[in-house]
Amino acid sequence: AEMTSESPWAFVLTATGSIWAAGVTLLLLARGRSSPHLRSATGCALTIWLYSLSMVGDSLFSCRLGNLSQVTQIFDYLSAVFCFASWVWMAVLVMTRISALEASMGQPLGLQEVRWVIVVTAVTAALCVIFVLYSWSLVFVPLPLIYMLASAYGVTSVLYLIFTGLVIRAFCIPLRLLKEMHTAGYISKETWAAAVSLGQLQIGGLLASTTTTVLSGGSIIFGSSLQFAKLDESGRDMFTFVDFPLWLDIIANSTCVLFLTGAVHMPNAVLGNALARQRNRAAMLGSSGSVLDRQWHEKVSELAERGFTLESLLSFYKRLGTDYMLHYKSDVHRTSDVVRQAIIPLSRPSGVAYAVTMMNGACSLPDAMVTHNWGNLFRDLVAGICADALGLSEYALVSELLDRDVVALESMLANSGKIQKTYWVCAFCIAQHSCICHSISARDVDPVHGMEPPTCDCGWPKCFNDTPEVDALGRSVHCELNKFDDMMGHIARIDDQIEQLIVVDSKFDLFTRAWCVAEVAEAFRIGIPQKMKIKCGQVLHAFEERLRLLKVQEMEASRPEDVAEILAKIPDKDALNAQLQTLIFDENTGLLAQWRILDSTEQLRHFGLLARFQWLRGQRYQIPFDKICCHGYTF
Repeated sequence: AEMTSESPWAFVLTATGSIWAAGVTLLLLARGRSSPHLRSATGCALTIWLYSLSMVGDSLFSCRLGNLSQVTQIFDYLSAVFCFASWVWMAVLVMTRISALEASMGQPLGLQEVRWVIVVTAVTAALCVIFVLYSWSLVFVPLPLIYMLASAYGVTSVLYLIFTGLVIRAFCIPLRLLKEMHTAGYISKETWAAAVSLGQLQIGGLLASTTTTVLSGGSIIFGSSLQFAKLDESGRDMFTFVDFPLWLDIIANSTCVLFLTGAVHMPNAVLGNALARQRNRAAMLGSSGSVLDRQWHEKVSELAERGFTLESLLSFYKRLGTDYMLHYKSDVHRTSDVVRQAIIPLSRPSGVAYAVTMMNGACSLPDAMVTHNWGNLFRDLVAGICADALGLSEYALVSELLDRDVVALESMLANSGKIQKTYWVCAFCIAQHSCICHSISARDVDPVHGMEPPTCDCGWPKCFNDTPEVDALGRSVHCELNKFDDMMGHIARIDDQIEQLIVVDSKFDLFTRAWCVAEVAEAFRIGIPQKMKIKCGQVLHAFEERLRLLKVQEMEASRPEDVAEILAKIPDKDALNAQLQTLIFDENTGLLAQWRILDSTEQLRHFGLLARFQWLRGQRYQIPFDKICCHGYTF
């Protein structure tokens, strides 16, 4: 058969494009649950696939019935609609990336102009589609309509090129700042190479998409003109100048969606991980009968509703060293030091958890429960929480900014819309005057002046694991230190959006602390989504071997009775050790794999924040980056 628009070759061509688009859509469907941006990209890929299917139907019925049949015209209309929808959706995806960059940098990158160009382009493209659909319904097409159609296409093409130029400019601004950082030695060669690779991928993909989109739009106009003028009775020109460009547009746009989202670099079993968590959560909900001990349940509910905002945490942090704990040094003092010398003294008058005071009694259920090591620097704990709000996987840069300018960090968090996000941190949310305030150990010696902090003589009653009243299992009802498992399950039943944030210290000691590991394992068991924040990627390799030798029998806690209680709940400790290795190292579902999962928007946000720090350094604050290590992403 000859290669014409009504030959089987046209059907084969469009069918191959549809198969490719279907493969991309299925891959994104399998991985699209890992981020909102990927879910949106999946919708775009699905639209492209529907567009390709309508073209397949058009080619099939053209072969059987000819171009002028009513069925063929229906598929023509569908292809025009889906083509328009995919064009607009692709532009919106690109705009999302610009929005992420602009939000993370805190500087205008032309997002407003991009929005206006997209709106005007969508209007002119819609006019093109309307003109084409209307002309297809006419027996005789007047010449002015053809001129209007060509003019609308010309305007749309120019606007699309303007849109492309604005986007390229937006990507080049942070790249220029990152180049300055690289030249000055403030970021590693790997980080700079990753930024360049990502920028080239975004710009190259956009140029490819723009080229094929403009060509396909022109091919539609050209093909319509051939049909109007009846100059291509054989259909050869339609095949060469219409079918082939449209096929190329489908291949290019679906491929661009796949690569620009970063989905091809993600672990293969992200979907399996999500489904595993859903099964765990369903099992937990299914087994959640009524709580027999009313007092126990009331205490669990009370503990759960002590979440505090990130804004209140930063307010507390800013006053360290000025209003209280006057000798505070951010690069030395640990979370335990801040608890002993700031939180306990400040909460002494009321005796309640300091989170209640921070929030003026207006605590709430948290958006995220924080698992952390009290031996970690308090600054790094706060930085890890801020990094979570900013969408960063590492917190080294945030730690530096906490040292230099908390106000600037607050501004960035306010711009992100996450400064009111609520967290649950045991140091703030446990009433320390009900348990540990009266006792001091050797590990509580202040690292600055080498003295033990004074013991607290507040007189508030203390409750520990075996303090009466006890429930049927012998557990103290009023103790606040033995209810973490139940509290996590309680919050998970109420709020299916709750997350666990794991802030890992620079030496990875968190994974040697009994309570921390117990919380991580329990969150996974009941299906709570987990996020891990580490200081920087380079330290991971140094401690990987240590993590692989973890054994629950060797873990530690401040109180020996806590270790005994945790171990008593584990019937098969070897099985749990194997489970912990899977939980941390599984290449598809482990914490380290989850930490590495970044779609293109998150990657751009990360590099945008790097550029933001460079802007602050160069324009206002002179922030040194020589001590900052940044993760070198690979693409």
